[in-house]
Amino acid sequence: GHNASEWLVRFANTGEANTPRLEAIEPLHWSVSAGTSTSELHYALGSEVALNDFENRTLSLPNGGIHRLASMGGRSSRNNLPFFNLQIGSGGGIGAIGWTGNWASTFSRDSNGNIKVVAGMQYARLTLYPGEEIRTPSILLLNWQGDRSEAHNAWRRLLLAHYVPQQDGKPVTVPAFYCVWGTNTSDWHIANAKRLVDAGVPIEGYWIDAAWHGDQPKVTDAN
Repeated sequence: GHNASEWLVRFANTGEANTPRLEAIEPLHWSVSAGTSTSELHYALGSEVALNDFENRTLSLPNGGIHRLASMGGRSSRNNLPFFNLQIGSGGGIGAIGWTGNWASTFSRDSNGNIKVVAGMQYARLTLYPGEEIRTPSILLLNWQGDRSEAHNAWRRLLLAHYVPQQDGKPVTVPAFYCVWGTNTSDWHIANAKRLVDAGVPIEGYWIDAAWHGDQPKVTDAN
């Protein structure tokens, strides 16, 4: 076993009228008493196409403290990755928010050492018409005690066993792509791809993003 739980909340309108407005959709509400134990929030930055992409961060959570993590731009891994490790003393919980859009999470500790973790959809305000159904972000939570590094390894084993796509009993290895913005001319892309090949960059695909913009003046230099 992995000492982990996953859940998913769905909303369905089975009536004949529109639902009232649905908002503050937060499938994770986790409360725990830390007492006098030290608590820290471990997390990782997302990608902003910067040198510190995916950098590990740690924040102290003292009595009266509050921290908010969230994605931005409609991308689940922009600004922050949708994972966290809340350490309380010599244990804690590693969590993930399964969502392809914007999510938000809040970690607060009151004056008595009680910690509350809330996470879910960001900016949700919607109505369901009759017959409509939606799902919310899924939540995965693993409880751990002891060494934090070993807890991270237990988390990796959980993901490899139950979430990473498998083929013939082994995790699928995805190709390595070079991604580039599409607002460049065809000649620029050909020259850029040749430069990568000549430099021996070990890629298996050349991914052109937003190519529907058509040929525009080149925005980067292939040299």
